[in-house]
Amino acid sequence: PKVGSGALEVARALSAAMSPHSRVAAPPGVSRILPMLNGYSYPLVIKPKYLSTSEEERKHRFKVTKFLGREKPEDHQVTWVIGKLDEYRVEGVVSKQARRGDGWAAALRRAGFDREAALPGHEIWRRKLPE
Repeated sequence: PKVGSGALEVARALSAAMSPHSRVAAPPGVSRILPMLNGYSYPLVIKPKYLSTSEEERKHRFKVTKFLGREKPEDHQVTWVIGKLDEYRVEGVVSKQARRGDGWAAALRRAGFDREAALPGHEIWRRKLPE
């Protein structure tokens, strides 16, 4: 499939920042590219043939990635997404870059994430979860 150079750049940076087979939440365009890269991470949203879940669960996973793509998420969206990242044991996140105080930075830091990289329009976050 044809992929945008921006999404490819973000996917490569995410793969470089993460251990192979880490669980990650990334926008759909980035998630589609991850399985094509060597040592890729496991995206939260992937084709049904690779992840057997209910339709409702697939919708929740997609909603997480959709909200992470917002520059100015609402407070209830942030709370819900952070809960889902913990539930799914996500170790890496791609979020939309926002002006200071408007985006995901404070909530992701509280959830144990550190910013690994900033690319045009996106930020890559990583955390180490206990075994």
